[in-house]
Amino acid sequence: MVDETNDLELSPPYVADSNSDDVLVISRDLLLNVGIAVTFLILGMMIGALFGTAIVVTNADVVADTLVNALPEGGGGGAAAAGQPAAPQPTPPPARIDNVSADDDPFLGAEDAPVTIVEFSDFRCPFCQRYHLETLPQIREVYGDQVRIVFRDFPVVGGQRAAEAANCAYEQDAFWEYHDELFADPQAFSSIADYASLADDLGLDTEEFTVCLEEGRYRSEIANDARDATNYGVTGTPTFFINGVRLVGAQPFEAFAEIIEAELENSGGR
Repeated sequence: MVDETNDLELSPPYVADSNSDDVLVISRDLLLNVGIAVTFLILGMMIGALFGTAIVVTNADVVADTLVNALPEGGGGGAAAAGQPAAPQPTPPPARIDNVSADDDPFLGAEDAPVTIVEFSDFRCPFCQRYHLETLPQIREVYGDQVRIVFRDFPVVGGQRAAEAANCAYEQDAFWEYHDELFADPQAFSSIADYASLADDLGLDTEEFTVCLEEGRYRSEIANDARDATNYGVTGTPTFFINGVRLVGAQPFEAFAEIIEAELENSGGR
């Protein structure tokens, strides 16, 4: 047999195993780079969970980019070479959009209120839950029927089935009761039986509710909400439009109040 080990050309970070002619070993530098990238990624996710305000849709791209950029040149990727132009940054969405559609989605408050808040939300989003448990009650208490609050679906973190169930409850005039229970304990619901059990607890027609959920009666409605969200430049949940003024994340009540007060002033409601 001809020994071809010396004829095998390898590019860093790969080296031939000294004890075998047909095994490649990944160098310590590569493993170290990837390990560092993964460590910072995990730390970033933990910090986001603790201190963040919104779930951003581009998380998967961040993960991929982090791991690819950890590889040195010759190892499948790496940072751009010196002098190479940086990738163009996306244009930020406008701070205000006129005529944001409320569609025919459920709302709280007076239909002719001077201020309308359109929220794009996900029942499995922890920041959406924070807003609904902490901030929404304050808005309702302080502003009452001066503010109409519209809920639209943008299920980007696993809340598709919950959104469908809530729409089936809306069909029986029980959206907000169902909505409150879903946000009270999002992880308690996963199967159709779970959602039907909640419908039963709320006194709904469970047979009709189950048919509605099983046949996916409101999937196209949810898809329409998501399409509108994308057209408005929404990239995460929760995102709000207060008379068209964009506010992203589970911001404190004061952030909402500042915009609401300005809009009430502009409309003559103050």
